[in-house]
Amino acid sequence: AAQTGHLVFSTLHTNDAPSTLERLVLMGLEPHVVSGALLCVVAQRLVRRLCPACRAESSLSEDQRSLLQLSYESPSPSRSWRPVGCDDCDGTGYRGRLGLFEILPITARVKQQILEDPSEELLWQAARREGLTTLLEDGVEKVEKGLTSIDEVLRVVTVKRRGGGQEPP
Repeated sequence: AAQTGHLVFSTLHTNDAPSTLERLVLMGLEPHVVSGALLCVVAQRLVRRLCPACRAESSLSEDQRSLLQLSYESPSPSRSWRPVGCDDCDGTGYRGRLGLFEILPITARVKQQILEDPSEELLWQAARREGLTTLLEDGVEKVEKGLTSIDEVLRVVTVKRRGGGQEPP
């Protein structure tokens, strides 16, 4: 349908936007079909929103800091917040939900990479060169703003580690 000009929205379960492209090829779609039919891929995760009435500023634990430093993005939040609990949030420290997003437009560079070698690692590199903001980076930005906690972000995001599993070069 997308090849005939129809706007198609669909879901596919992957860890991030670039791996969606590889998954489509592994499902049997030809790379030229994938590169020609897609306009954009969006990865999204929901996290709990910190209660604005009772959230408290905090520092990252050593484990959290180490995990972030091992990631490819190596984000280092300047501020961090934690849930506390009050009457407004029924003692949970959270109130509502918030989306984390990773948006990958299918640019000429990304299309070329799909055609040449649609492996997840190379697609991830191409996406980063095109300015991709990852789910982890979007989450850390929202942590710094006090919208959610680092625990929530790390609960829902797959951290790509340097020198270990889930690693794009």
